[in-house]
Amino acid sequence: MVPHPALLLAQPDEPFAGPDSQRAAQEAELTALENDVHRLGVALGALDLGAAARDLRELQQLTHEVMARAERSGVAEAASALFQLEDLLSTIRGSGGLANADTRRQIDLAFRAARSASTLRLAEVAKAEATGLLGNLLLVVKEPGLLLEITHAATRRKFLATSALSAEEARDIAGAATFSGVIMDFDGTPLAESEALARLLRTLPGTRHCPLIVVADSPNFGLRLSAARCRAALLLPKPIAGDKLVAALQGLDVRDAPEHPRLLLLTSDDPEARRLDHVLKPLGMTVSAFRESEQIVEALDATQPAALIIDRQGERAEDVCRIVRAIPRWRDLPILLRVTSESARLSAYEAGADDALPDTGADRELVARLRVRLERTRVFREQSNRDPLTGLLTRRALTESMLARLAEARRAKRHLSVCFLDLDRFKTINDSYGHAVGDKVLASFGTLLGSRFRLPDLRGRWGGEEFLVAFYGEWAESAREILSRVTAEFAQMTFDAGAGKSFQVTVSGGIATYPVDGDTLDDLILVADRRLYAAKRAGRNRIRI
Repeated sequence: MVPHPALLLAQPDEPFAGPDSQRAAQEAELTALENDVHRLGVALGALDLGAAARDLRELQQLTHEVMARAERSGVAEAASALFQLEDLLSTIRGSGGLANADTRRQIDLAFRAARSASTLRLAEVAKAEATGLLGNLLLVVKEPGLLLEITHAATRRKFLATSALSAEEARDIAGAATFSGVIMDFDGTPLAESEALARLLRTLPGTRHCPLIVVADSPNFGLRLSAARCRAALLLPKPIAGDKLVAALQGLDVRDAPEHPRLLLLTSDDPEARRLDHVLKPLGMTVSAFRESEQIVEALDATQPAALIIDRQGERAEDVCRIVRAIPRWRDLPILLRVTSESARLSAYEAGADDALPDTGADRELVARLRVRLERTRVFREQSNRDPLTGLLTRRALTESMLARLAEARRAKRHLSVCFLDLDRFKTINDSYGHAVGDKVLASFGTLLGSRFRLPDLRGRWGGEEFLVAFYGEWAESAREILSRVTAEFAQMTFDAGAGKSFQVTVSGGIATYPVDGDTLDDLILVADRRLYAAKRAGRNRIRI
């Protein structure tokens, strides 16, 4: 029998010889995969799901062959979706070719996921891998052991680390590349020379705006004063673990793509609104202006600002301040007022404003006050959103982030896998070895989760020994594969219990996927929790989907 054209698999073009032949072969394979998925879609569209068993068998075989190509091409998401599609077709065959509305919906979702994944090209994959880095770090550290430890920690946390062993080398590197953070060891070099180098780095293009962390043995007042003059963000005493040091730097929100805060401006002066936008836009700040104070609540909800500026509104400014401070969501929002008198300035503070500037004040002062307020708010938010033991998101912050990611998945018609993880027999660890040892286990697992996965993947501590991970765009099968590698790595770790005793810890998990297992976050968490306890009942050390 001659197969239908839709069932013929495409063959990738022969890769050309030369230094880029491997890249060309990969691109050809990805192109062939995209063509095959398209042919599969044609076959699915032409097929009646009540068709003969032979047609279903041919379609299932085609699906299996395309899945194998997706695996060879390294497109795991497409392979997982096609695996689910093949499983659904097998179920239909087993039921005599009958499919209900839910099964048809799952088939459509699986195919669309495979089609979306198969459109990736090698250039896009390479770009995604490049942008997966959180940032570049410059290390000016002479102590070999500390340098090696920081470099390894940076790599685990998805930073690219570049070291400089001398002031001249640091100067040349900072002049040729852009960095998102600098770590300097002030030991081993005269303090005046270290300070001079740090001040120089503040003037070079590649390190001018990034945070500086200084480390030193037993820092005294003189060293602290020197670090302050260099505008160091943190001064940390040695000895310090590399992971803790990089985590501290990460807590300063270090990354190559800086935030661009949105500012909400209440003003009746349209030319002034345009002028302020012209002043602030080059600094990475976006201004959204509105005229009516009665619209303050709607304006806040619409813009989600990082700060509110109220320009010469008289008594209305005080009323707006009090309204904003009475809304729980915006109680900590920085509010800056521009006032026309000293009495208005004092009244502004009484109403809850953070700053009150004369309307004749220089733009430099407004910018400086904005930057200080935005940075302090960001640091406070980062600290309150992070679990101090594991460094992961707290339950509240994780919930907010997952709701936003779920809304994004709903808009983009993508899937989201929510994974509940629980350390096996953790209570026994606490009872047998003490809570200090248990805390080390939790901290180690948090560090492992924090240093794995992609940037869009959310990781948080749900409570106690329970953790949650959310994978955007991943099916349950691929999420389980990813998590299984991490839990297997954790199971190989050995923990010191004291008195010559040691132990290892395994992890159980359950996964639920939007929209197959539920449409709301509560639904997904409930299903994932049930599957977690099914994994526990089945013997632990496994992940159920």
